[in-house]
Amino acid sequence: MAKLKQMVGQIISSEECTVEESLVRRYCKCFGLDPEKETNKKGHLRLPDPGVAAFGDFEGVVEQMGLKPRRILHNEETIAVIDPVYANEKLLVTTTIKEVFQKIVGGNPMGFIQIEVCGEKKSGQMAFLLHRLLLIRGGLPNR
Repeated sequence: MAKLKQMVGQIISSEECTVEESLVRRYCKCFGLDPEKETNKKGHLRLPDPGVAAFGDFEGVVEQMGLKPRRILHNEETIAVIDPVYANEKLLVTTTIKEVFQKIVGGNPMGFIQIEVCGEKKSGQMAFLLHRLLLIRGGLPNR
């Protein structure tokens, strides 16, 4: 667990992503929204706020921390959208480990990993901030 604690503050990935129109349409359909109603001046469709959860390198966290996906019991997310995200926008999406700890819950060890995903627009303006809390059954792996 000591090696996992050393990962706090580590950037798992930082990559440029383009918001695909198909992603925007899929989220609009899921929430029963008409995608044509909210567009920017260029006519690009607005991504519903919960759609930012599609960004971030969750798989990279699982891989680099040596987690077994079947041991992840819960994934809680908190989303803050600061500047609306539109189709065809380019975002710099950075995934960072923010906190790693372990507690005894009901007599059993439980691991906790907090991940932060930040999306920035080309102008440097933060578009969104996403926090994910992973709960790991059996505690954190010994590494």
